[in-house]
Amino acid sequence: FNLALCHNALGDTSRVLASLIRSFAYDAPRPEICAEIGYYHKQTRDFKKALQWFGLATKLADTESMGFVLWDYRGYIPNIECCVCCVELGEYENAHEYNECAAEFKPDSPAIEFNRKVLAKKLAE
Repeated sequence: FNLALCHNALGDTSRVLASLIRSFAYDAPRPEICAEIGYYHKQTRDFKKALQWFGLATKLADTESMGFVLWDYRGYIPNIECCVCCVELGEYENAHEYNECAAEFKPDSPAIEFNRKVLAKKLAE
């Protein structure tokens, strides 16, 4: 996870995905890893692939881990990113559902309220 973040910070995007996928050799997929793979695909504007990885992260949210846990990756981040991907794909109903799932984790998030306003307009069209 951290190695992938370092590669990304250095602009060495060719190694980001390989670093993340390598983690699967050591342990079961974790939400943090799946979400970062989602970010990788989001950066390349492949929102369909990004949605699949963020969506997987939402399903792994209740996994137990012996390592450090980044709690936002276990609910808020993958759901809010699924919302963003769905908007990019024109799937506004799904975006709304993911946004409301994210709200369960951080109901006072400014991003949640912003998305509600944007999605209300899109769904009314």
